[in-house]
Amino acid sequence: METEVTSYLDKLNVPYAIKPHSKKLYTVEEVAADRGIALSQILKTMILTNGEGKYIALLLPGDVQLSWRKLKDIAGKGYRMVAIEEVERLTNFEVGAVSPVTLKEKGMQLYLDQNALAAKLVDISSGIHEAGIQLAISDLQQICDAEVVDLGK
Repeated sequence: METEVTSYLDKLNVPYAIKPHSKKLYTVEEVAADRGIALSQILKTMILTNGEGKYIALLLPGDVQLSWRKLKDIAGKGYRMVAIEEVERLTNFEVGAVSPVTLKEKGMQLYLDQNALAAKLVDISSGIHEAGIQLAISDLQQICDAEVVDLGK
């Protein structure tokens, strides 16, 4: 199964495993249930904007809720979730299948919640709803050049 994400990882020689789903899945809860893994092992990617042309991506474990107060302290005021259509235009991925690995190249600053570092391997989207990708958290952090911060409630 080849996607924009697998092609990118192959180009960088990053080891990963494709994790097929039994059907199209759209949420971290659905993926965890389908594959029998913990929510904390799956990273969700959230795209936000400050409304002034700056976009950021947040990577949080599936069991962590975003603290807007902490985000404001880290990135500044005025950030909001990006509308579905805008997410798809900015990332080339459908909502529910946004992968973080190519977002730095698309001009986004990435922030990785510190709770994600508890797992050696994490699951991210492959860019399609039919499968995920498992890779080392250290490789993901390096690829994304993500700043590790405390974003959780």
